[in-house]
Amino acid sequence: MHIQDAEYERIRKMQLEYLEKEYRRISKIHDDEEKRLLALLKGIEDDEAEKLRLLKLWEEQHLYYEHFADGYVDLNTISEDQFDTHCDELFNLYPIPFSAKKGDNYTLEKEIERLIAQLNITIPIIHVKGQVYLIGTTKQIIQSRSDQMMVRVGGGYVPFDEYIPNNHRLIERQLLNHMIKSQESLEWVCDALINDKRIP
Repeated sequence: MHIQDAEYERIRKMQLEYLEKEYRRISKIHDDEEKRLLALLKGIEDDEAEKLRLLKLWEEQHLYYEHFADGYVDLNTISEDQFDTHCDELFNLYPIPFSAKKGDNYTLEKEIERLIAQLNITIPIIHVKGQVYLIGTTKQIIQSRSDQMMVRVGGGYVPFDEYIPNNHRLIERQLLNHMIKSQESLEWVCDALINDKRIP
């Protein structure tokens, strides 16, 4: 083989290797971009689905609140079973969800959040100040004592995972009773309880 032919083959081989590398590089960029766009599209779809879910939940709650605000329920004519049915309809919607917030109580609230999910607690638990929380209709202290979540009741403490499940239905009834008598929403009732306002 002549020197010119050998040089030509060397250059041609280098060009082919370069083209193959470029092809692989461009193919990878294309694949990565395709995956990114598909993930973005999926994210948008998930967001839309979440928006629709939250909108549906809001509409259900709004209609339910209007149901009471219109004075539809008469406490004098409703039976205990019917009252409990109304409680189930309202609180099965998780009307005021609890979410741990960054701050001094974050570790405490993460544990509260975990217990709420574990115990299927649907009554409102709302931070008031310090370690004081509105639990349904009463402001109480929640503390972690000896690695156990405790609720201050009277002069002592009761385990969180005993106190709330044992009083869950009673608290539901008390809140619903406030809603019916005041003809206001659950949020209004909870705000009134937090701020010590008189509920009609």
